[in-house]
This record gives sequence, structure tokens and C-alpha cells, in this order.
Amino acid sequence: MKNLVKRIAAIVLCFSMLFGNMAITHAEELDSRVELIYSYQDFVNQKDLNNYISLFDSATQEWMNQFRDDPNFFLGEKVNIERVKLLSYDTGLKAAYIENNEFGNNEVSVYYVQAVCDTSEVTSENIKPLNGDISYVFVFVKEDNAWKIGRVSIADVNQIALAGEGFDNDVEDAALVNERIAMARASLSQPSSICIKMTKKANTDYWGKTYVDVPFKEYILNVVPNEYVVSYGGEYLKAGNMAVKMFGWYYTIHKKYPNSPGGCDLQDTSVDQNYLAGSYDALGTYKSTLDTAYSAIESEALVNNSGTIFCTQYVAGKTDSSKGILGAETAYSLSKDGKTYLQILQNAYNNSTNAGKETVKIVTY
Repeated sequence: MKNLVKRIAAIVLCFSMLFGNMAITHAEELDSRVELIYSYQDFVNQKDLNNYISLFDSATQEWMNQFRDDPNFFLGEKVNIERVKLLSYDTGLKAAYIENNEFGNNEVSVYYVQAVCDTSEVTSENIKPLNGDISYVFVFVKEDNAWKIGRVSIADVNQIALAGEGFDNDVEDAALVNERIAMARASLSQPSSICIKMTKKANTDYWGKTYVDVPFKEYILNVVPNEYVVSYGGEYLKAGNMAVKMFGWYYTIHKKYPNSPGGCDLQDTSVDQNYLAGSYDALGTYKSTLDTAYSAIESEALVNNSGTIFCTQYVAGKTDSSKGILGAETAYSLSKDGKTYLQILQNAYNNSTNAGKETVKIVTY
């Protein structure tokens, strides 16, 4: 009997040590990410270039190192972190809108951060509006068993509040009001421009710089040929134009890359949308096909039933109506079956998480 008691005690002790070690390890990981967030604050405020770059994952570091000699690397912004909170995995994906291929197979986690920003000394219009209380998401990527910052973006506060994972304070309430006003403006007018980080040599050669405020219509016309088959035309191409348009529009509100270096809404690759200057002009006889499709949706926006815009994710292949994603192949099949572009979009986005589980509709402005 004594031996049995000893064995049970030993087992309990082993489990206690195991779970105790697991708790310590988890706490250490949490602490390391929180420490990175506050280090980000310090290095931005100190304009400490080397240490700032070291906080990020290898791909971001490689990109940032291209701008080390730029005197405007730090645009003058100052940041004071007020509150930090780890989001659940699913809420983090939605609040930061992390694409499936964005960080490969690396483990990711997302923190919700409320900060007070001072951009009074900033001359760049890209981040000038980011002044006062700002809600960020810090996306962390695990590389070589260490957490690194993948990106810092403007949070989709509505997704966080809907999940019941917010701070539930006055700052958040104000952010929700501002966000909903901005996202409901689809009934008024589209953005005049979108700021794009140019990573392709053809784009930097064309524009002569890396961060460009591209006229919004020009942006759409030079993305669509790289994401959809223009020659297919018809309702398929109208749906594609709308998906590209609303994806870009969403990110003029929830800037994906708002801070140094540069500060912009999206980049020019398939991580976001494939933008290539001159794509429209290279269409030749098919320019009129794209013109027809774009003209059909030029004064329209896709919104949920509450009247707010949402992020219109899409892929090249096939999708079913349960995914909440527009598949280009599926769109083409539905178009051949006589479906309108609204029906194609509703097949993709009705009751999707991004659309707030609501029916989607077209509004004219």
C-alpha cells in the first residue's frame, strides 16, 4: 500500500512539474512578445535603426535594409503603448486579416495594442492621419524558435469587439465609431487614391520611387489583368473588378503597413494584390473589355446588409459558397451559367465572416 501511495505521489509530482514547466514556458513566450512590443515603442521613439529592424522577421528585415540610408526611414512619428492584449488565434487572423500564404508555414500570433501616436512632425501624408489614439495589431511570426514581428497594422476593431476580446473602454468605443463611419462611407464615395509600397523593379522604375499614392481607378485597372483573365469579360470580369476594388478600399481604412519605413496601405505583390504599372496599357484590344467591366461597377460598392464594406478575399481557383472567398474559376463557371456579377459575389461572400455573416448587396454612390 505504501508503495502504491509513493507511486501515485510520484506521478502527481511529475505532472505538476510538467504542467508547471509548460506554464512557465508559455508565460516566457508571452513576455517575450510583450517585450518586443515595448521595444518597438522605444526604438521608434529613439530612432534606433539597427535595433528597430532587428525586431522583425527575416523577410521584413531584408526589405527594411534596402532603406537603411534613407534619411526619412523614420518619418517622425512617436508612439506610446497604452494597453496590450493577446487575441485568440481565430480573432487574430480576422483582426489583422492574415492571408493564408502570408507567412508560409510559420506559427503566428496576434496582439491587440492601443497606443497614443504623435505625428505632428511627420511630413508624409501616408501616416499623417495616424495621430492620437490608434488601435494596432502586432502580428508575430515564429522564426528559428524565436518570436519576431511580422507586421504592425491598423486593427479591425469591429472583429475584436464582436469576438468579445476587446478592452471595452472609451478608446475602443471611439475607434469603433470612427471605423464604422469610415466603412459605411461606401454609400458616399470611393477613395481618391491608395498608397502602395512598390517592390517590383518595373514599378519603381515606372514611378521613380517606392511609396506611391496611386489614383484609385488606375490602381484597379492595373491590378485586374494580373488577377483575372480579362479576355473572359462579362459578369465574371465585373465580379473580379469589384473584388479588387473592395479589397483595396478596405485597406485604405485598415492600413496594412502604416509605419516606418514609408507608411502605406498595401504592397504590389500577391501577398496583397498584384499591381503592375502599365498592365492596362499592355492589354491592346482587350482594354475595351476591361473598360466595359470597370464602367459597370465604377459607381458601385459591395457592402454587407448593414451597409458597411468588408475585405473581399479571392483566389485563382475554385471555391464553394461556404468559404467566404471568391474563386476566379468558380466565378467564370457561374458567369457561363448566366449568373449576374452580384449573384457571383453573393455566392462567394453571403454569410461570410468578413461580411459579418450577412447577405451582401450592391450600393450606388
